[in-house]
Amino acid sequence: RPDRGRRWTGAFLRASLRSAEWGLRLHTDLVLVRRRLLESAGGRRATSRLPALIDRLVAVPSLSAAQAAVTLGMTDRASRSLLEDLHAGGMIREVSGRGSFRVYAVA
Repeated sequence: RPDRGRRWTGAFLRASLRSAEWGLRLHTDLVLVRRRLLESAGGRRATSRLPALIDRLVAVPSLSAAQAAVTLGMTDRASRSLLEDLHAGGMIREVSGRGSFRVYAVA
């Protein structure tokens, strides 16, 4: 609280440092997850949307095929196929527990 004078400044700076350290650790973890997914996915055509799909999976906590299709400008079927390939390879997990309209997250 600002009414605590000098002690407040020190507490604020320590809290800011903890937040910055947490953010840097999260960024490092996400970079490593992205690299692991790209390496595990193997070689694809140069025009494949898989790298963009992986970027989207890393950027959001969960993703459906419909959301991926809209975001990446592809058909529902194509996005579902890419997501199923990643799921079959154990690179992502299905988190909705449904047979249709599935939602995926990074494993």
